Amino acid sequence: MFNLTLDQLIATSASVAAAVSAIATFLTVIQISVQRKASYKPELVFARTAFDKSRGEGKSLGKDPLWKEFVVRTYNIGLGPAKNLTISWSFPIGAAVAKVNSLAALDAKLDAYKLEGDMLSSAEGSTTIMASMWKNQKIQEIDFALPASINDQPVSVYIPHAYLALWFSYVTSCVHLKRVSDIADFPPLKAVINFKDVGGSRHKLKQQFTLNMSSYMYEDGAITGYVSSG
Repeated sequence: MFNLTLDQLIATSASVAAAVSAIATFLTVIQISVQRKASYKPELVFARTAFDKSRGEGKSLGKDPLWKEFVVRTYNIGLGPAKNLTISWSFPIGAAVAKVNSLAALDAKLDAYKLEGDMLSSAEGSTTIMASMWKNQKIQEIDFALPASINDQPVSVYIPHAYLALWFSYVTSCVHLKRVSDIADFPPLKAVINFKDVGGSRHKLKQQFTLNMSSYMYEDGAITGYVSSG
């Protein structure tokens, strides 16, 4: 079987060397391709973002536009830009309404809500007059997020009004009823983030956001805390 002539040995060795060289070249091409993709791959991070709000008169976030300032600072720490970002929000809104209303039933001073389809609004007899169309808040679109090495300014991701309104009412009720330990039981806000890199490849992230209260003054409606993700 191994009784080969010198010419055959030389030819066999040359074939093996050519095969090894081809494999090495193939692996090099793969490595270059991976490095090229890594050179423009975005990487989004959601920073812990503090809020410190005093709405002045009234306790309803629906009475002024300050709810828009409850945001999550988002940075692209990757090497390439992200484009066509779509953030899909979700949370068990029915369960959240039920939690708020179960506390409101204990004291007539507390606001209750009703949910009709995707329309969240104040229940009859509430001191707050508010309506929030949840279906129009489920998607947030962002054109692009440049790498932090190019632009160190964060992209603002806004917390949906419907979630924020229910969370704030829940916090208010817990504080009023002296059930502060229950605040952490409010359902978290979830998001699926889809985006593309400059090469057209699609990427997906899943995040969970939580509003965390640090302090709250019931009488003047001043609240501090932070938005965290994980």
